[in-house]
Amino acid sequence: MNLLQRRNLGVFCLLGLALTVSAQAQRYSVGTPIGTPYIVLPATGSSIPTGETVTLKCRPVTDYDYDNYTCSMVYDGATITWTAKDAYDNDVGTFLDNQGTTAVWIAPTAEGEVTVYATADDDPDYLADDPPRQHSVVLVIEKIFRFTAWADNRPSLGSTTQERFHWVVLEMNRILCPSTNPYQWPEFHVVPGDYDHTSQTEAELDDYSSFPDWSRAPGNHDDDIGSLSNSSVDYKNARFIYLNEYVCPAGTHNNSQGRVCSHILSWLDGQLTDAPPFVFVVGHEPAFPQNRHVGDSLDLYPDDRDAFWSLINSHGVYAYLCGHTHYYSTYSDATGDTVQIDLGNAANSPESQQTFVVFEVRDTDVTRHTYRGVLDQPFEEY
Repeated sequence: MNLLQRRNLGVFCLLGLALTVSAQAQRYSVGTPIGTPYIVLPATGSSIPTGETVTLKCRPVTDYDYDNYTCSMVYDGATITWTAKDAYDNDVGTFLDNQGTTAVWIAPTAEGEVTVYATADDDPDYLADDPPRQHSVVLVIEKIFRFTAWADNRPSLGSTTQERFHWVVLEMNRILCPSTNPYQWPEFHVVPGDYDHTSQTEAELDDYSSFPDWSRAPGNHDDDIGSLSNSSVDYKNARFIYLNEYVCPAGTHNNSQGRVCSHILSWLDGQLTDAPPFVFVVGHEPAFPQNRHVGDSLDLYPDDRDAFWSLINSHGVYAYLCGHTHYYSTYSDATGDTVQIDLGNAANSPESQQTFVVFEVRDTDVTRHTYRGVLDQPFEEY
């Protein structure tokens, strides 16, 4: 079962500080362990009258630093900034004591709103029993979410590829899924092909991954290559477009050669029109292969390949995610900002290292981090 089938795409998962709230209104009691932060207000902020409405926004100081945040709010024409610590941080009490400023506990009460309880006591249990004065705060909601991308795990090849893939997934869990706060975790996997036995890859994700949902585009070895259609799904402020490159010309099925021919290009053009800010196109074969399959990937049909690359560049697609060569590489050129990311392999060499990439999508930008490693050794950022 893929992401389209398993996930209610209208519901946001909470991340980081849990300031990214659900698209459906939800209520939480004070002290509910959902990653709610302690906030340290500067002296100017502590004088805001009770019941005043202000605007609050927090984001990590740096990518993947989910313990330290920079926060700001606008009050009386001035922007007030302060620092925040995640409530799961065991050192938060010491942190607050060292600041010499007013500590507050934020408790979400409804979509887009939180209640801020100000107190000299940093114990949320105390706040739940005897909440002092409060301020209504209107959130500036950032649609932050994370996902991973990888390719070519090929479980049907036997125990060696299976063991490698299990290790890749366990390393994803270790690096990306801190046990103290599940709201920081990626939300799904994007897989551009060669997962071959669909049910086996799905079972292995269910068994090993902390976030098992996935979506896919078929590769030349996959058992569902003849049944998967081109598809598109919007998730928060991004669109994911999955291509079946093995149905060219229209009405045919050829798993020996990928191609993006006219009927796919026509459909793709429609999906790229009026798309959300960030678009990821997913297909198995690279437009500009390196290391392997040079001359027999999408580049075998250079006119179609060039039309495809021109189309996604002209629409500002953030990335074309692919696999097939089993070697990690990236490609971009002067024709636009789109980057091709060949994800290498998640188990099936010949390249000795396995690779996965994690993307963090924000309101105004996307960051990506690539991790590589080998079986039984810690993966490191590349």
